[in-house]
Amino acid sequence: EELEAVHPLLYKLLRWIVGTNRCHLHYLTDSSMRVEGVHTEHQFILRSTPPEKERAFKQLKQEHRGTFYAFHGSGLGNWHSILRLGLKNFSGTEKQSHGAVYGPGIYMAV
Repeated sequence: EELEAVHPLLYKLLRWIVGTNRCHLHYLTDSSMRVEGVHTEHQFILRSTPPEKERAFKQLKQEHRGTFYAFHGSGLGNWHSILRLGLKNFSGTEKQSHGAVYGPGIYMAV
């Protein structure tokens, strides 16, 4: 009911996204991963890979330097594709939308 108060189609949209997406939600139990300033004990990570790929990623993370949070400033119209397919490097293709001053790749901010 609260979501429908924001927009009548919001609940249906969220149900469709969650129900048809290959992503899965992981409850954050590690307090170091929680976002400060979000005043709830319920925080999640949306993972877009199957659990077996997540395990392989965790193994690589241990073998190398670990990870850090980074933000990708993609346009709102790209979110659906990114959640479904992940970030793709379109450098040097007709799908590249901006320059590549530091070379080809996916640009992030930390």
